[in-house]
Amino acid sequence: MSFVEWFWRLVSNFGLILRRGHSQGKLPILSAYLRIELKRYFLVQLLKRNITSESIFGFKINFYSYEAFATLFEEVFIPDCYYFSSLSDEPVIFDCGSNIGTAIFYFKLLYPKCRITAFEADDDTFKMLERNVAENRLENVKLFNCALYDSKGTVTFYAGPQPGSLVSSTRKESLASSVTKEVGTDVLADYVSGQVDFVKMDIEGAEDRVIKNLFEMHKLPLIKEFVIEYHHHMTQNEDRLGDFLGMFEESRFGYTIKAPLVPPFRKGEFQCFLLYAYQTP
Repeated sequence: MSFVEWFWRLVSNFGLILRRGHSQGKLPILSAYLRIELKRYFLVQLLKRNITSESIFGFKINFYSYEAFATLFEEVFIPDCYYFSSLSDEPVIFDCGSNIGTAIFYFKLLYPKCRITAFEADDDTFKMLERNVAENRLENVKLFNCALYDSKGTVTFYAGPQPGSLVSSTRKESLASSVTKEVGTDVLADYVSGQVDFVKMDIEGAEDRVIKNLFEMHKLPLIKEFVIEYHHHMTQNEDRLGDFLGMFEESRFGYTIKAPLVPPFRKGEFQCFLLYAYQTP
């Protein structure tokens, strides 16, 4: 990343926070973000320092790569996209595709007493996730080392060549280069036994299968809100968005889509966007 690219991304994110505010307050999030980005560019990228932990908002987060951590912080904390309002101070949250636990720390800042069930398929990443939860003594957090799917068993899993990759998936199309391993699969619907306040889902292309299973098992109505990273056109002729949204519509959900505009349009172009789905009266 060139200095110009880094600087303009920094300015753009500062502008976003200043315009829209933040659940943690403008000054605390800007201060944390600036410190992380200065380390990212000057210490890690230019001076090649190997930094494997960082402190944010009273938590210590361990990771394999500072670059990956900084990207996760930018994706989770800066847009505030996983913010939700709860009448309870102990909301039930599912973190599907937890990686090293960045979203868990975000949720624990919002609601310190929240009850989180987190899933991470990659075994190397899961070890770091376990370490982060244990070292920060996070309470009411259950961790499961499995890939969420529409059936129990095993599946071929594709992960980046370095531990702690930001992209790992049951879909080979997600990665330009990968190593393969067999991982256990589990069914999210089996964990939904009562009301769930919020589901964060970033499972790199398996979201169609998981939501369909929740729908068929009549579990969607038990969940109040979702934020899902949806992967459209993982192959050029894969058009399933209508069916995907239809399951939410039939289950009386409203939804909002946030997608970056990158003109011009191209047939079969891969798109990754966020879907916010919420129960309606």
